[in-house]
Amino acid sequence: MVMDAEASGRIKKGDTLIEPTSGNTGIGLSLAAAVLGYNMVITLPKKMSQEKVDVLNALGAIVKRTPTNAPCPVEKAGYPYSHIYKAKVICDQLNDKAPGSAHILDQYSNESNPLAHIEGTAQEILRQCDGKLDMIVATVGTGGTLAGLAYALKKVIPSLIVVGVDPHGSDLAVQGKGLIKNASTDYTVITDSNKSTPSLSHYKVEGIGYDFLPDVLTFSNNTKPVADKSVNPRENLVDYWFKTSDKDSFVMSRRMIREEGLLCGGSCGSALYGALAAAKELGMGPDKRVVVLLADSTRNYMTKFLSDKWMTENKFASDVYKPTKTINTLKQNCSELTDLSCQETWQLQSNLEPTAIRSLEKEYKEKSPADFKTE
Repeated sequence: MVMDAEASGRIKKGDTLIEPTSGNTGIGLSLAAAVLGYNMVITLPKKMSQEKVDVLNALGAIVKRTPTNAPCPVEKAGYPYSHIYKAKVICDQLNDKAPGSAHILDQYSNESNPLAHIEGTAQEILRQCDGKLDMIVATVGTGGTLAGLAYALKKVIPSLIVVGVDPHGSDLAVQGKGLIKNASTDYTVITDSNKSTPSLSHYKVEGIGYDFLPDVLTFSNNTKPVADKSVNPRENLVDYWFKTSDKDSFVMSRRMIREEGLLCGGSCGSALYGALAAAKELGMGPDKRVVVLLADSTRNYMTKFLSDKWMTENKFASDVYKPTKTINTLKQNCSELTDLSCQETWQLQSNLEPTAIRSLEKEYKEKSPADFKTE
């Protein structure tokens, strides 16, 4: 999005880029801005992790937080509180002071978003799979990844099955269109004391799902990255949609970390959970090749689903992703593992410290700087 905007002359060095985001695209844009010489402002819903904010701040971005449950559709009450609307306000205010200096590249409608996956990600998958795959599964945020992959891969492999994964509480899945059996509904109902912001069904997994249809998912609003104006990936190219719950997503992510050594984020658990369910439902045997996109890492969630305490507090904890029995047995068989702190060791070291060393320390404290210079 940045390189294409530069090439078209839309942006110039020193300009300010503003982006409403759930974090990862914002981090990508902030990386580009830091290297290429742009200022960066991010509008970010409150539910997104502090780790994302810290990374963005380190990259020199200004981060404006917005209410998690503020709706994105213009016609809904509470829209002025959304991260999308706040980005527009910031852009307008900055341009009032310095006309033409602020720009929203807008991942939701920017044709360079799906084009990156048509020209990049899809070609990489085809190379790595030798052009042979039977099903691809991806979660949907803006939809650029899924739409771009579906378009490019089905051009080469018309029989390819494309599965989109969408969390409960989101409106991106096509209801009634080859919908695979849902996972258990598991999301939170948010209430807000601010009466102008309505209560909405909300899920904790980050980076996927929305309450409106981004243009890049439907190739609409004249932002099509392809010549074929009739293509609507959401309707025409995604064969099945699968809805996941928070618990399914986070437990699966923790399993991938523990069992596969894949340091992936919560939405990756959604993708794999949906892929396993789809493979079972559609009879994908060992002779079939299935690609699952894991689009996020643990970097952003150290204080969230990666924390046992957070998982327990949110009622997502499970022995499935942690060898609890083995850990307890090891602790029972080793007294040193009963207390994992270092307090006892530190006190013991202090008690055993030789008196001679303490005396020497006292002697040196009494010396003047000149004494040390002479010695």
